[in-house]
Amino acid sequence: MGGADNLMKIKTVKLTGKYYGNGLDIPMVTFVKRDGKARMEMSYQGMSLIRACDQNNGWMINPFQGTKDAEKLPAEEVKDIRKHAEIEGELINYKQKGYKAEFLGKDDFEGTEVYKIRVTDKDGDMTYYFLDVSSYLILKENSKRKSRRKGN
Repeated sequence: MGGADNLMKIKTVKLTGKYYGNGLDIPMVTFVKRDGKARMEMSYQGMSLIRACDQNNGWMINPFQGTKDAEKLPAEEVKDIRKHAEIEGELINYKQKGYKAEFLGKDDFEGTEVYKIRVTDKDGDMTYYFLDVSSYLILKENSKRKSRRKGN
């Protein structure tokens, strides 16, 4: 993808995609800045859910829950947003971030030989990466997160 040095030069990223769930297909856009700021917006039926954070705080506007005012996000959700705001991803400079990476061998992903790597963060959350052995591009990633919210 251009190498670690080139990835670190990127200052802003815009990601577009769709949320699939509960029978819905909702467009979403996420903006991420190198300074740790992130904003995600999902629009459906003329309303927009917005989640945003900086290095320390986060807020959300969720008209789908009947409110149009910004509400402070719990620390757990801010952490989740910030983690997804790492432009270069978890694998680049993983040691400096306090993460542990483990090579789990080769695997098969839909007929393509891949390297399987597990990254564990400081809180014990794990992400599994499946990298194409010839191009080193990430073909798939799965995450397991510990929920610290009450009732989960």
